[in-house]
Amino acid sequence: MRFEGLRSPAGTLGPPLTLHLRDAQKPDLQGSRIPAGATDGSVVWIRLNKVPVMGRLVVLQRHRGMASNYDCGIGCECPANFTAVSVAPAAWAMLVNDLKPFLSNEVDTDCNSAKFYYDVTTGAGWLSNLVSVATVDNLLHKGQVKGQGGGSAGISADWTGIRYTLNHITDECDEIVVGKRGNGTDIVVTITGPQTVWWFNSQTPSGYATTITLTAMPSGATSYTWSLTTGTDKATLSGQSGNTINLTGHDLSTSSGDVTARVSVTTSAGTKIATRTVTVRGPKTLVAGATPDSCDSGYGYLSLLNYTIKDNLGALMPSSIPLNESWTSPVTNEPAYPNANWRRQEPPGSFTSTDSTFADRIQGEAFSLPATPTPTCPPPLGSTAVQHWGQEFRVGTLTPGSGARVQTDNIQKYLDHARHTNVHSPAP
Repeated sequence: MRFEGLRSPAGTLGPPLTLHLRDAQKPDLQGSRIPAGATDGSVVWIRLNKVPVMGRLVVLQRHRGMASNYDCGIGCECPANFTAVSVAPAAWAMLVNDLKPFLSNEVDTDCNSAKFYYDVTTGAGWLSNLVSVATVDNLLHKGQVKGQGGGSAGISADWTGIRYTLNHITDECDEIVVGKRGNGTDIVVTITGPQTVWWFNSQTPSGYATTITLTAMPSGATSYTWSLTTGTDKATLSGQSGNTINLTGHDLSTSSGDVTARVSVTTSAGTKIATRTVTVRGPKTLVAGATPDSCDSGYGYLSLLNYTIKDNLGALMPSSIPLNESWTSPVTNEPAYPNANWRRQEPPGSFTSTDSTFADRIQGEAFSLPATPTPTCPPPLGSTAVQHWGQEFRVGTLTPGSGARVQTDNIQKYLDHARHTNVHSPAP
């Protein structure tokens, strides 16, 4: 058993420790203790970093009436030489937001190959080589590691110019170590590919990836087994080819990254796991804008009901997108005009937005019909209703009634303008 108690943090000599350590049952850095009933034995001690030493080691044997004095061993250089820095644990699996304190010890070796350990956790400089996976506290709680995201990170401790690096994994779902073990290097498995897939209720508009390809690296392993660990109600996997697989969305994500793809890879170093999160995005709501009304020489009036299309994360659609309107009920004449002959467009219309915005253009009725009643020109806007019918908007295709439904409403036509009433967006 070896103790380094003669070296204090300030570099000064401490009091004799052997009896104190035995009676207090205080362990050394390796967890060893002097047996509580020990009355005989040996102590190996060294002087580190050339700190001043006063006095000598004295061993008393009262039952024999003897006392012996000891200094550094004969024929062996004193002090021992600084040979390494160790980090413990050697590998660790964590979940996101987990905390784990790591320790660092200075290792000194004398000429007899005896090793001595000194805790340098609070004095070492700590560093993570991939903070998106794990961070390490280098200020208040030295050496404390926190999991941040799936993957593998290296945690290192610097002490007087010598660096020791630990590799470990922080996985969002599975506690799997894929880092360095002993003197060998494990195989680290990762998944590459897009992290956004689009869903338009089975439609595939140009410019939007409704199916993405995920790739497990490295290639050439014995086998690859894919699965979804979260979001099975929002996406499916299909079409595996070697280390690749396709992921297709079939419902919108409720939060970013709520779909998790997992691959289990059989390698020469054993079975390894990797995960990658994906978000299923798609049109979700229409946000109403300005509603300008103007006179129309042939139809009495023109109302422009402007909208902006937003996805399920509240973002604008990134590029042009086809959409359509369709009718959900027959035309109903209002009580004031039971014999109104105003017409609606048949079939319903379709168009492509250019920048996530569009306008529903609604006119009165042609004077040449002749129209009954006769539409009038705004302003001012009146409140006399003529007729209404049900409508819905869908995004992702020009085919009326297909695509992702984003709004239901009624088209309400008045004598001098038109509006959407009973609006529901997002639509059930």
